[in-house]
Amino acid sequence: MTTTQTTLSKDEQDVLAHYDNITEALQTRDTQRAMAGYDENVMVFDAYVTGIFRQVYTVITGEQVSLTSRLTDIFEKKDGRWLVVHEHISTPVDMQTGQAEMNADLDGRGVPFGELARSAAK
Repeated sequence: MTTTQTTLSKDEQDVLAHYDNITEALQTRDTQRAMAGYDENVMVFDAYVTGIFRQVYTVITGEQVSLTSRLTDIFEKKDGRWLVVHEHISTPVDMQTGQAEMNADLDGRGVPFGELARSAAK
């Protein structure tokens, strides 16, 4: 068996050091040190929703196409309304092949898209 040694760039080392520093700061309850690595305008989060869902589309030929997606939405309450301030949607990846799993088996974990918001509001 051979081992591959990966040399990290200076930027990669700096990012890893950022997380090491935050971890140490939180373990010692040093809030100022923990927050020193964040931009002054950062919003960690007010509320968030994550989910896995499947969308089914009918294309022009009449064929139905299914797409499994993951979603993370970050909300901020502004003027009494919850607004999405960041959204990330991606397709699950088969970790063995590195290929997108467009029709990933949800194993009962998926919910209709609208249900994500209703379950998060509870």
